[in-house]
Amino acid sequence: MLSALCYGSINPDLVHRLDRFPEPGDDLRSMTSRVTYGGGGANPAVALAAWGANSSVLGNTLGDDPLGRWLVDDLAARGVDISMIDLSPSMHTPHCVVLVGPDGERTIISSGYRDATWQAVSPDVWKGRSVAVVDAYSAGWGAAVIADAVEAGVPAVGIDVTGRAAAPLQVCVWSRHEHAIEDALALSRSGPDVVLSSGRESAAWYRAGNELITVRPPEVESIDPTGAGDTLAAMVAYGTGSRWDPMHTLRMAVAAASLTVGLERGDPIPDLGAITSLAATMAT
Repeated sequence: MLSALCYGSINPDLVHRLDRFPEPGDDLRSMTSRVTYGGGGANPAVALAAWGANSSVLGNTLGDDPLGRWLVDDLAARGVDISMIDLSPSMHTPHCVVLVGPDGERTIISSGYRDATWQAVSPDVWKGRSVAVVDAYSAGWGAAVIADAVEAGVPAVGIDVTGRAAAPLQVCVWSRHEHAIEDALALSRSGPDVVLSSGRESAAWYRAGNELITVRPPEVESIDPTGAGDTLAAMVAYGTGSRWDPMHTLRMAVAAASLTVGLERGDPIPDLGAITSLAATMAT
C-alpha cells in the first residue's frame, strides 16, 4: 500500500456560494454554505486516503477548541491518519473563508496563520513511506521536511514551493496563475521536474529545461475550484510514489483535478476508477 506523509496548512474552510462577489458596503446572503476541511496539508491527505493510500497529515498546530476538534474528527472520518496532529489549548485553530461566485471562481481569506506554530517531524516517520507532499505555506518548516524526506530516501512532491527549498524535490507542482513558464523551465534545469497547471488550459510537465508532455483538461462545469490544485498535486504524488511514468501521472492528475472542480467542497473525492476512465479520454 502506498504510504504518504502530507505536511502543510491544516484548517477548516467556511465556504459560501454567492450569486455575485461583494462590493464595499454590501450585505449579502450566501446561496449555500458549509464547513469542510482545507489547507495544502489536509487537501492532499484526504485525496490520497480516498485512493486507498495510508495517508498521514501534520503541519500547523491546531487549537484545542471546537474548530480544531471538529477538523481532526472530520479528517479521521475521511480515512486520514491524524495521530501526529497537535491540539494545543494555547492556540486558536486558523480558518479560511472561501467565497465562490456563480461562474465557479473563488476568493479565499485566511485567518490565524500570522501567529501559527509548526510541528517538527520525527525521523522515524519516514520508515515505510512511499512519498512526501509539502505545501509552501509551511515555509521554512516545510523546507526542513523536504530535506529530511529526501535524506531518508523518500521522494518529495512540493506544492508551490520555490527557491532553495525546491531543489531537493522530485517534482514541484506550480500554478500558471502564479508562476511563468520561463520560471518553470529554469527550475527544471536546476533540480526537480516541474508540473505547471493552468485551470482550463493544458497542464505541462517539464524536465531538465524541456517540455516533456502536455495534457489538455476536458470541458467541465466549474462548481468550486478550491482545492483542485491540491488534488492534482496529490495525484502527482500518488504517481511518484507508485513509480508511474510522467505521461500516465499527468493524465491522472489532470483528470482528478477536473472531476474535483465539478464538486462542492467537502464532497467525496472521485475514486481511482472514475479518474482512470476520464484520463483515458483526454488529449495530449
